[in-house]
Amino acid sequence: MIRRKEWKEILTVTVLVFLSLVYGMDYFLQLHLLPDPKALVYKVFPLGQEYRDFFNLRY
Repeated sequence: MIRRKEWKEILTVTVLVFLSLVYGMDYFLQLHLLPDPKALVYKVFPLGQEYRDFFNLRY
């Protein structure tokens, strides 16, 4: 994957793994330093609805 220079894919996976580890450590140690991920989902949900309606997506 690195030889084909798919750096965007590598960067995306690295960021997601890093965020997962950081949130997991925050939860395990009960530090509560990071924001609740549900708050982000509730803020982004209307944008997802607009996207779905615009492209007529069915699930």
